[in-house]
Amino acid sequence: MKQWIAVLGLLAAAQVQAQNELPHLARVAAPAGEKVDFYENSRGCPEGGDACRNDRRAEPGEELLITGSRDEWRHAWSKGWVRAALLADVPADAQPAWDGIWVATEAPENHPARIAIACRAGGCRVDGEAKWTNGALPNGERIENLGSMQGPLRVDGNRGRFNDGNPLMPDIGCKADFVRLGRYLVVQDNGQCGGYNVRFDAVYTLDGKP
Repeated sequence: MKQWIAVLGLLAAAQVQAQNELPHLARVAAPAGEKVDFYENSRGCPEGGDACRNDRRAEPGEELLITGSRDEWRHAWSKGWVRAALLADVPADAQPAWDGIWVATEAPENHPARIAIACRAGGCRVDGEAKWTNGALPNGERIENLGSMQGPLRVDGNRGRFNDGNPLMPDIGCKADFVRLGRYLVVQDNGQCGGYNVRFDAVYTLDGKP
């Protein structure tokens, strides 16, 4: 399995230590009127009870992006750990729409990423750009590293694969795995899609809408 949890942890507040699994959707299945609590990933948590509770909540029926699991807990992207008994898994759409401008949501200000996907009768095409900025040169010029991915996106149901390299040389060139889940697009690249520290690893929504 791909280490999707590590990928999503780049943008989430918590660094999730959990089993490796593809992300999936789940719906809050708590009784009507009952809000669900979420818990941090700090030492002793989420098992530590009230001391681990954060300020995020979810309403019954709310759809969550689940990025990991540990015993009776599930990790919801951008929210934290939640008890698995309060969730019901949502089947993935077998033929989701891919078209649109996808923007990394909750990405650090110095590490934006944007991916455009267009699908036609002949297949889908991806056009992405990412940037990483940090610090400045002695002359005051900002240090800015760029990345891109352009070309066919091979789609199979709710998963996609981008590969701009030689298929016979799997360790060379920009490659990325895509998963479409509800309103989300989750992307993991191989670290070879741009300059130093430039990654497309992120959770995306259309136009960056939360």
